[in-house]
Amino acid sequence: MSGTSWRTLLRWAAIAGIVEYVIVMTLVERSVIPPVLVIGVLLFIGAILLGRSGPAGVRLTTVAFVLFLLSNLVFAGKNLTVPASFGSFAVTWAAVLTGVAGTIAGVNAWRGREPSPAVAGVGAAAVALTVVAVVIGLAASLGYHNAKAVNGDVAVRAKDSKFDKAVLAVPRGQASFFLDNADNTLHNFHIVGVKGGTKEMPANHRTRFTASVAAGTYKYRCDYHTDMKGTLTVS
Repeated sequence: MSGTSWRTLLRWAAIAGIVEYVIVMTLVERSVIPPVLVIGVLLFIGAILLGRSGPAGVRLTTVAFVLFLLSNLVFAGKNLTVPASFGSFAVTWAAVLTGVAGTIAGVNAWRGREPSPAVAGVGAAAVALTVVAVVIGLAASLGYHNAKAVNGDVAVRAKDSKFDKAVLAVPRGQASFFLDNADNTLHNFHIVGVKGGTKEMPANHRTRFTASVAAGTYKYRCDYHTDMKGTLTVS
């Protein structure tokens, strides 16, 4: 790959980014995400234009990669910290590394930098680090200790980025929750206004936690998917 141009690396990064977005929408989130779709279309158009001469492809794809990288860091950044949530962890790390490589390639191509061995280095580093992230996530997921429900637990299941219950009720005091995430993406269970009332829900795993709740009515939600929410009544 020595002597490969920055423009070529930019095009391959765009193709990788498109594939990653397809995986996100079809296998991880299993839904069409409008911002992801828009950025994906920009990368697709950019990849086509990069096959022709002229600066349009470089400029469009570079801008698309800046948006690609920022969107992953801002909206999916939490996925980078929970390796046991294998699907969202691996694809987010792959996307961030692709975004870094694409942005570097785009800036250098925009500035008219000549082909150099550094091109191969950037591409190889992105691939190698992606493999490392996949191995870490797979090991963490396979080694995760799934919780078992205990008598008296309030069971909550996440499926298709929805909680199976919109209303929960518990007596005041110590309330225990059994959380089952049947999705390929990371969720959490957050009882708003309750200290210690938040628990991560790694993809395809089961966990439980206990929180101290006073009498009243609370909202609960997933902080990563705004449609996942409900009401908890504590008597």
